[in-house]
Amino acid sequence: MEAVMNMMKEVERQEISAEQAKEEAARGGFGHSTCWRSLWRRQSLATEVRELPGFYYFSLSDERDNALTILDEMRQTLESRLAAAEELRKTAEIEKLEKEETARNARAEQEIIMEKVVQESKILQKEAEENAKVATHCPLSLVGFLGCKEFLMDRGCVVDTLQGEISVICQDVRLLKERFDERVPLSKSVSSSQTSCILASSGSSIKSMASNLAAETDETSELPKEPILACSVERDFSNEKQLLDDGWDFVEE
Repeated sequence: MEAVMNMMKEVERQEISAEQAKEEAARGGFGHSTCWRSLWRRQSLATEVRELPGFYYFSLSDERDNALTILDEMRQTLESRLAAAEELRKTAEIEKLEKEETARNARAEQEIIMEKVVQESKILQKEAEENAKVATHCPLSLVGFLGCKEFLMDRGCVVDTLQGEISVICQDVRLLKERFDERVPLSKSVSSSQTSCILASSGSSIKSMASNLAAETDETSELPKEPILACSVERDFSNEKQLLDDGWDFVEE
Protein backbone atom coordinates (compact mmCIF):
# COMPACT_ATOMS: atom_id res chain seq x y z
CA MET A 1 0.00 0.00 0.00
CA GLU A 2 2.72 2.44 0.94
CA ALA A 3 4.77 1.44 -2.11
CA VAL A 4 1.87 2.21 -4.42
CA MET A 5 1.35 5.60 -2.81
CA ASN A 6 5.03 6.43 -3.19
CA MET A 7 4.88 5.38 -6.81
CA MET A 8 1.88 7.66 -7.39
CA LYS A 9 3.74 10.60 -5.88
CA GLU A 10 6.75 9.87 -8.06
CA VAL A 11 4.58 9.71 -11.17
CA GLU A 12 2.95 13.03 -10.30
CA ARG A 13 6.35 14.59 -9.79
CA GLN A 14 7.59 13.25 -13.09
CA GLU A 15 4.50 14.49 -14.87
CA ILE A 16 5.02 17.98 -13.43
CA SER A 17 8.64 17.94 -14.57
CA ALA A 18 7.60 16.81 -18.03
CA GLU A 19 5.02 19.57 -18.20
CA GLN A 20 7.62 22.14 -17.24
CA ALA A 21 10.00 20.84 -19.86
CA LYS A 22 7.27 21.06 -22.46
CA GLU A 23 6.59 24.69 -21.56
CA GLU A 24 10.27 25.51 -21.76
CA ALA A 25 10.49 23.89 -25.15
CA ALA A 26 7.53 25.97 -26.35
CA ARG A 27 9.15 29.20 -25.26
CA GLY A 28 12.37 28.40 -27.07
CA GLY A 29 15.61 30.38 -26.59
CA PHE A 30 17.42 27.45 -25.05
CA GLY A 31 20.79 26.36 -26.19
CA HIS A 32 21.53 23.05 -27.82
CA SER A 33 23.07 21.64 -24.65
CA THR A 34 20.14 22.66 -22.51
CA CYS A 35 17.72 20.99 -24.86
CA TRP A 36 19.80 17.82 -24.92
CA ARG A 37 19.93 17.60 -21.12
CA SER A 38 16.18 18.13 -20.93
CA LEU A 39 15.50 15.39 -23.44
CA TRP A 40 17.84 12.98 -21.66
CA ARG A 41 16.17 13.71 -18.34
CA ARG A 42 12.71 13.12 -19.75
CA GLN A 43 13.85 9.85 -21.28
CA SER A 44 15.30 8.69 -17.95
CA LEU A 45 12.15 9.61 -16.09
CA ALA A 46 9.98 7.78 -18.61
CA THR A 47 12.14 4.66 -18.25
CA GLU A 48 11.87 4.79 -14.44
CA VAL A 49 8.11 5.20 -14.67
CA ARG A 50 7.87 2.07 -16.84
CA GLU A 51 10.12 0.00 -14.54
CA LEU A 52 8.46 0.94 -11.23
CA PRO A 53 5.24 -1.16 -11.68
CA GLY A 54 7.23 -4.24 -12.70
CA PHE A 55 9.56 -3.94 -9.71
CA TYR A 56 6.73 -3.69 -7.22
CA TYR A 57 4.89 -6.53 -8.93
CA PHE A 58 7.82 -8.92 -8.58
CA SER A 59 8.35 -7.82 -4.97
CA LEU A 60 4.72 -8.51 -4.06
CA SER A 61 4.87 -11.84 -5.89
CA ASP A 62 7.88 -12.95 -3.82
CA GLU A 63 6.18 -11.94 -0.57
CA ARG A 64 3.04 -13.81 -1.56
CA ASP A 65 5.05 -16.96 -2.37
CA ASN A 66 6.85 -16.76 0.98
CA ALA A 67 3.54 -16.37 2.83
CA LEU A 68 2.04 -19.36 1.01
CA THR A 69 5.12 -21.46 1.82
CA ILE A 70 4.85 -20.60 5.53
CA LEU A 71 1.12 -21.43 5.56
CA ASP A 72 1.78 -24.79 3.88
CA GLU A 73 4.44 -25.67 6.47
CA MET A 74 2.04 -24.76 9.28
CA ARG A 75 -0.68 -26.92 7.71
CA GLN A 76 1.63 -29.92 7.48
CA THR A 77 2.72 -29.49 11.11
CA LEU A 78 -0.90 -29.27 12.30
CA GLU A 79 -1.83 -32.39 10.32
CA SER A 80 1.04 -34.31 11.94
CA ARG A 81 0.00 -33.18 15.43
CA LEU A 82 -3.62 -34.09 14.72
CA ALA A 83 -2.64 -37.59 13.56
CA ALA A 84 -0.45 -38.09 16.66
CA ALA A 85 -3.27 -36.97 18.97
CA GLU A 86 -5.74 -39.32 17.27
CA GLU A 87 -3.33 -42.24 17.59
CA LEU A 88 -2.76 -41.45 21.28
CA ARG A 89 -6.52 -41.32 21.90
CA LYS A 90 -7.07 -44.71 20.25
CA THR A 91 -4.23 -46.25 22.25
CA ALA A 92 -5.65 -44.87 25.51
CA GLU A 93 -9.12 -46.26 24.72
CA ILE A 94 -7.70 -49.72 23.96
CA GLU A 95 -5.68 -49.69 27.20
CA LYS A 96 -8.77 -48.65 29.16
CA LEU A 97 -10.83 -51.49 27.70
CA GLU A 98 -8.08 -54.01 28.47
CA LYS A 99 -7.83 -52.86 32.09
CA GLU A 100 -11.60 -53.04 32.54
CA GLU A 101 -11.65 -56.56 31.07
CA THR A 102 -8.81 -57.63 33.38
CA ALA A 103 -10.64 -56.23 36.41
CA ARG A 104 -13.86 -58.03 35.45
CA ASN A 105 -12.01 -61.34 35.01
CA ALA A 106 -10.24 -60.94 38.36
CA ARG A 107 -13.53 -60.15 40.08
CA ALA A 108 -15.20 -63.21 38.53
CA GLU A 109 -12.32 -65.45 39.66
CA GLN A 110 -12.50 -64.08 43.19
CA GLU A 111 -16.26 -64.61 43.32
CA ILE A 112 -15.76 -68.25 42.28
CA ILE A 113 -13.09 -68.71 44.97
CA MET A 114 -15.33 -67.08 47.58
CA GLU A 115 -18.20 -69.38 46.64
CA LYS A 116 -15.95 -72.42 47.06
CA VAL A 117 -14.70 -71.13 50.41
CA VAL A 118 -18.25 -70.56 51.64
CA GLN A 119 -19.32 -74.05 50.56
CA GLU A 120 -16.31 -75.67 52.25
CA SER A 121 -16.96 -73.61 55.38
CA LYS A 122 -20.55 -74.85 55.47
CA ILE A 123 -19.38 -78.44 55.06
CA LEU A 124 -16.86 -78.05 57.88
CA GLN A 125 -19.46 -76.38 60.09
CA LYS A 126 -21.87 -79.23 59.46
CA GLU A 127 -19.18 -81.78 60.26
CA ALA A 128 -18.32 -79.88 63.44
CA GLU A 129 -21.98 -79.96 64.50
CA GLU A 130 -22.17 -83.68 63.79
CA ASN A 131 -18.97 -84.27 65.73
CA ALA A 132 -20.39 -82.29 68.64
CA LYS A 133 -23.47 -84.51 68.60
CA VAL A 134 -21.27 -87.59 68.54
CA ALA A 135 -19.26 -86.22 71.45
CA THR A 136 -22.39 -85.95 73.61
CA HIS A 137 -23.01 -89.70 73.14
CA CYS A 138 -19.43 -90.81 73.77
CA PRO A 139 -19.06 -93.66 76.32
CA LEU A 140 -18.03 -92.70 79.82
CA SER A 141 -14.51 -94.05 79.51
CA LEU A 142 -11.11 -92.41 79.58
CA VAL A 143 -10.31 -93.22 75.96
CA GLY A 144 -13.73 -92.05 74.73
CA PHE A 145 -13.70 -88.74 76.63
CA LEU A 146 -10.10 -87.88 75.81
CA GLY A 147 -10.62 -88.76 72.13
CA CYS A 148 -13.78 -86.64 71.88
CA LYS A 149 -12.13 -83.71 73.65
CA GLU A 150 -9.05 -83.79 71.40
CA PHE A 151 -11.26 -84.20 68.34
CA LEU A 152 -13.38 -81.15 69.21
CA MET A 153 -10.32 -79.03 70.02
CA ASP A 154 -8.71 -79.86 66.67
CA ARG A 155 -11.90 -79.06 64.78
CA GLY A 156 -12.32 -75.83 66.70
CA CYS A 157 -8.82 -74.68 65.70
CA VAL A 158 -9.53 -75.54 62.06
CA VAL A 159 -12.83 -73.64 62.12
CA ASP A 160 -11.17 -70.58 63.71
CA THR A 161 -8.44 -70.61 61.06
CA LEU A 162 -11.00 -70.89 58.28
CA GLN A 163 -13.04 -68.02 59.70
CA GLY A 164 -9.94 -65.79 59.81
CA GLU A 165 -8.98 -66.58 56.22
CA ILE A 166 -12.56 -66.07 55.03
CA SER A 167 -12.61 -62.65 56.73
CA VAL A 168 -9.36 -61.64 54.99
CA ILE A 169 -10.66 -62.80 51.60
CA CYS A 170 -13.93 -60.90 52.07
CA GLN A 171 -11.98 -57.74 52.90
CA ASP A 172 -9.81 -58.17 49.77
CA VAL A 173 -12.94 -58.56 47.64
CA ARG A 174 -14.51 -55.41 49.14
CA LEU A 175 -11.34 -53.38 48.49
CA LEU A 176 -11.14 -54.62 44.91
CA LYS A 177 -14.84 -53.77 44.40
CA GLU A 178 -14.21 -50.20 45.65
CA ARG A 179 -11.20 -49.78 43.33
CA PHE A 180 -13.21 -51.15 40.41
CA ASP A 181 -16.17 -48.79 41.08
CA GLU A 182 -13.83 -45.79 41.43
CA ARG A 183 -11.92 -46.82 38.24
CA VAL A 184 -8.58 -46.60 40.00
CA PRO A 185 -5.73 -47.68 37.62
CA LEU A 186 -4.18 -50.98 38.56
CA SER A 187 -0.65 -49.52 38.32
CA LYS A 188 -1.49 -47.24 41.34
CA SER A 189 -2.92 -49.95 43.53
CA VAL A 190 -2.51 -53.63 44.32
CA SER A 191 -2.61 -55.46 41.00
CA SER A 192 -5.35 -57.94 40.29
CA SER A 193 -2.78 -60.70 39.75
CA GLN A 194 -1.41 -60.21 43.29
CA THR A 195 -4.91 -60.32 44.73
CA SER A 196 -5.70 -63.46 42.78
CA CYS A 197 -2.50 -65.08 44.06
CA ILE A 198 -3.45 -64.23 47.65
CA LEU A 199 -6.94 -65.66 47.24
CA ALA A 200 -5.62 -68.73 45.45
CA SER A 201 -3.13 -69.33 48.27
CA SER A 202 -5.90 -69.00 50.84
CA GLY A 203 -8.11 -71.37 48.84
CA SER A 204 -5.30 -73.94 48.67
CA SER A 205 -4.74 -73.65 52.41
CA ILE A 206 -8.45 -74.15 53.07
CA LYS A 207 -8.59 -77.16 50.76
CA SER A 208 -5.56 -78.68 52.51
CA MET A 209 -7.21 -78.20 55.92
CA ALA A 210 -10.42 -79.70 54.60
CA SER A 211 -8.56 -82.76 53.30
CA ASN A 212 -6.75 -83.23 56.61
CA LEU A 213 -10.04 -82.82 58.46
CA ALA A 214 -11.75 -85.41 56.28
CA ALA A 215 -8.88 -87.86 56.84
CA GLU A 216 -9.03 -87.35 60.60
CA THR A 217 -12.81 -87.81 60.49
CA ASP A 218 -12.38 -91.15 58.73
CA GLU A 219 -9.82 -92.23 61.32
CA THR A 220 -12.11 -91.17 64.14
CA SER A 221 -15.04 -93.05 62.64
CA GLU A 222 -12.97 -96.25 62.86
CA LEU A 223 -12.75 -95.98 66.65
CA PRO A 224 -14.84 -98.50 68.53
CA LYS A 225 -18.26 -97.14 69.51
CA GLU A 226 -18.81 -99.65 72.29
CA PRO A 227 -17.82 -98.66 75.84
CA ILE A 228 -14.33 -99.75 76.87
CA LEU A 229 -14.38 -101.56 80.17
CA ALA A 230 -11.87 -100.57 82.84
CA CYS A 231 -9.20 -103.03 83.83
CA SER A 232 -9.55 -102.37 87.55
CA VAL A 233 -11.55 -100.31 90.02
CA GLU A 234 -8.56 -98.13 90.90
CA ARG A 235 -7.96 -97.21 87.25
CA ASP A 236 -11.64 -96.28 86.79
CA PHE A 237 -11.53 -94.12 89.87
CA SER A 238 -8.39 -92.29 88.71
CA ASN A 239 -9.95 -91.79 85.27
CA GLU A 240 -13.12 -90.31 86.75
CA LYS A 241 -11.07 -87.97 88.91
CA GLN A 242 -9.06 -86.75 85.89
CA LEU A 243 -12.27 -86.13 83.92
CA LEU A 244 -13.78 -84.18 86.78
CA ASP A 245 -10.62 -82.06 86.91
CA ASP A 246 -11.00 -81.39 83.16
CA GLY A 247 -14.52 -80.04 83.68
CA TRP A 248 -16.63 -83.04 82.58
CA ASP A 249 -19.84 -83.98 84.43
CA PHE A 250 -21.06 -87.55 84.77
CA VAL A 251 -24.68 -88.36 83.90
CA GLU A 252 -26.21 -91.45 85.39
CA GLU A 253 -28.44 -93.39 83.01
